[in-house]
Amino acid sequence: MKFPASVKGRMALVLIIALLLSAPAAEATGWKPNVLEGSDIVMKDHRWPAWDAGTYYCFWYMSFVPGHPRLGSFYGGINTRGPNAPPGMFMSYWGEVNNVHEGPLFYSHGYGAEGASGGAHGDALFLRPGDWYRFVMRIFPPGTDSDKCSLVGWWVEDLEKNEWHTHSVVRLPARATGFTGNSGFVEALAPAGVPRAFERRLGYCRLTRDRFRRPGSRHGFRGGGGVLSARPHACGRRRRNEGPVSEPGRRRDLGIRRPPW
Repeated sequence: MKFPASVKGRMALVLIIALLLSAPAAEATGWKPNVLEGSDIVMKDHRWPAWDAGTYYCFWYMSFVPGHPRLGSFYGGINTRGPNAPPGMFMSYWGEVNNVHEGPLFYSHGYGAEGASGGAHGDALFLRPGDWYRFVMRIFPPGTDSDKCSLVGWWVEDLEKNEWHTHSVVRLPARATGFTGNSGFVEALAPAGVPRAFERRLGYCRLTRDRFRRPGSRHGFRGGGGVLSARPHACGRRRRNEGPVSEPGRRRDLGIRRPPW
């Protein structure tokens, strides 16, 4: 039976839409580390046993306080692309934002997925599987006009080599003094059967200038049925030969060295 060309076109379009609607949705494993509202520094350690075939590990998902109509939220993390490729490391912002500085491995962008307004991407060539890294976010005032804008930066410390790396610094067009609502998730970018694992430890936030606090952890898992296997590491807990874990202000050193801000 023959159909006119216009009918064939409509039939093809209907078939494509049906295939898209029947495609399985990405499943994610999520957690919420209970960062205290208003903290100006948030930090945590992560490591990966291997770079799997494709996963989005989002561990920054926050917004700002005090709220402002021009300020939105942001999320970032790393994405793996297999054992022979370096992981990507990215941050995307919603709301108004201006890029100020990127580390040598990263570049700014003026747009992003899902309507993001800016951020920075790049390949994190310094990340190695099996080693611990300290990820630090800080919001701080600029040298001038501190009542009109704020700066937000992301740094990473290579704990094995005692080296700091800058990801990016952006400027917010309104005053903000802290973060609120941090959460994260692990989302499959490759087939669901790919083994996925990461570890985390030593989650801290700074609510006042002289004291860090352990925010604790609250886990919420959705979907997957074991498809994604994230191995959370409880804040403040350590394994053998992984160094001191005591909070700042106590006798044992946390091992926090001064970041490059």
